Amino acid sequence: MLANPAGVYAAAPPPPTVAAESYILMDAETGEVLAEKNADLRLPPASLTKIMSAHLVFNALRDGILQMEQTTVVSRRAWAAKVAGSKTFIEVGDEVSVRDLLYGVIVQSGNDAAIALAEALSGDEAAFAEWMNLQARELNLTNTNFTNATGLPDKNLYSSARDIALVTRATVNEHPLLYKIYAEREFTYNNITQKNRNNLLGALEGADGVKTGYTKAAGFCLASSAARGGQRFVAVVMKAKSARARARASAKLLNYGFSFFRNRRLFDETKTRELPVYKGERDAVRAKPSAAGLMTVPRTPVPRAVFYPRTPLLAPVGEGDTVGEIRITAGGEALATVAVVAAESVGEAGFWRKLADDIKLELLGHGEERRLLAEW
Repeated sequence: MLANPAGVYAAAPPPPTVAAESYILMDAETGEVLAEKNADLRLPPASLTKIMSAHLVFNALRDGILQMEQTTVVSRRAWAAKVAGSKTFIEVGDEVSVRDLLYGVIVQSGNDAAIALAEALSGDEAAFAEWMNLQARELNLTNTNFTNATGLPDKNLYSSARDIALVTRATVNEHPLLYKIYAEREFTYNNITQKNRNNLLGALEGADGVKTGYTKAAGFCLASSAARGGQRFVAVVMKAKSARARARASAKLLNYGFSFFRNRRLFDETKTRELPVYKGERDAVRAKPSAAGLMTVPRTPVPRAVFYPRTPLLAPVGEGDTVGEIRITAGGEALATVAVVAAESVGEAGFWRKLADDIKLELLGHGEERRLLAEW
């Protein structure tokens, strides 16, 4: 990720004006944030909560804990007649497949289906919520606490635009096949057909998810994602004033990403090179970049990455010590710096070798490093 993401804005047009209390635009592959407002503000997530609920079910399917065609008996607690809000209309005592419940959660936003899945996995919804929080910690969601699987109002249930984007990104990257369910336009269960509430599906090029949400406290929320030409962005809009406003805001953010940014591999993070070391037990150390070379950068001008070594590099050098940096620029604007670190340690030399290197540095300087100023 960019070490100085604010620098990106100097080389690209500013983000659009978005009518929502909180929002974020993130590249799904790199995790780079290209636009945000109050992205860490803790807000009621409403049915965006179900993105995490579905993510845990996806994990369970991947790990063989659940199977799509296995069935579970609907409890009175999960029974549609007992559950507020949107429903899949499951009936108490019915045997319902995991597949139908999962489609009910994702496409219909069924609170009853979410509770039934939570009970199938964890025995009860409270235990499932604890599992959700464990997963939240693993994904480094620092402004999130789950108390249920549905997103129904609870004073202790909260999340943020950034955290919702992070769990959405995890779903996209870890479960690409199951993620396709989010693109389904409608689902029929119990002879009742309900349409997906995500108005971007079919209206915005490449849009294929993710989830709407609404309660009086949360306002109108939408986590969305779209892919074009091999690039995918995730947008999260929270507390918009209407369903139309959340869709418009999300489309603005996604179009901004596609219009002005693209992913480029600016250097090879797997490549190591040897750098000269003075006053060391060895005269060179292997070094490597500290971050991935794939970055989300402005489409124009084309960025350039140049390596600058630390000079002179004196022993001792510890593994992980910074020994230089890769500077990324575009059109004269600094976009980012990535530290280059030692891949091994080099201890101090003895007296005579250090003396010889002192003489070398005094008489010859250390201009040989200039040949290293190049693309990594």
